[in-house]
Amino acid sequence: MKKANRKKKATRKRSPSSFSQATARPVLVVRWIANEREKSEIKKLQSTRDLDKGIGYFDAASKSDVVKVVSRWLSGDHAQLLYIGAHGIPTGLVDGQSSIEQITWKELGALLASSKRRFKDPIMLFIGACHSASAPAMWTELNLDVPVSTIVAFQDEPPTEEVIYALEEYLDSCGVIQRGGELKWAEIRFSPDDAKQLSALFGNATLAVYHKFSSAKVRKYPEASAFPQVAGVSLEQYLDQRQKRSATRQLAKDAEEGSNEPERDPKDLKRWREQVKRSNKRILKDPSLPGRPLPRKKKQ
Repeated sequence: MKKANRKKKATRKRSPSSFSQATARPVLVVRWIANEREKSEIKKLQSTRDLDKGIGYFDAASKSDVVKVVSRWLSGDHAQLLYIGAHGIPTGLVDGQSSIEQITWKELGALLASSKRRFKDPIMLFIGACHSASAPAMWTELNLDVPVSTIVAFQDEPPTEEVIYALEEYLDSCGVIQRGGELKWAEIRFSPDDAKQLSALFGNATLAVYHKFSSAKVRKYPEASAFPQVAGVSLEQYLDQRQKRSATRQLAKDAEEGSNEPERDPKDLKRWREQVKRSNKRILKDPSLPGRPLPRKKKQ
């Protein structure tokens, strides 16, 4: 009996990182595939980017696991880039088991749209699954206000190796990976040039990049090359306009709330005090010099 218990404990599946650790990082990689023998993007990234503490990994065992970890991650202040790896069918995501448990594209969009993240900065989404390009098409049809600026998805049924390769290239193009030394995370940005480079990775146009366009009450998620026809301006111009509007809103918010002055470097403060003292001494010696010296301290 004791031997059986030891064997069971040794073969127990372990999550790549704890729930709290995974949801507290800027990048979240979620894998929802029942067959453990399939190539894992988590194992691949951990083997090549073991120093990168900005990526959280989570192996989901069920649909509820996916919903829970994504919801928790979105509710934090560090969420920037989400990857979901699963099997895909035209209607949604599945784990590949015979007893299919499905997250439809509509459910995934509703999960993202229900998050408080829609009131903050939008995230970038990479769906590593077959037919995942159906997601932005569905969200456009439903006019969902999903807090996602950029979507990387597949229009066909790519091999697992291509999905993992595209994910690594995507992370590099976003400037996420910083090898060695202290890891400091700034805001991740994704440019139109990055979209062109990613799309050029596959000659069969399996991979596509979509970007959110919103105007008044209209929300659409067109593919990058078709963006000018939908928005009336190029993707570069649209992103530039959005950035300027965001900066204007931030200035107005700071003026309304009263922004705190940045902390001064102690070395700078010390140098400035010394300069003021020297200046005061010169002025006190020569009253003809303009200025208002600091009052002398009374001797006790």
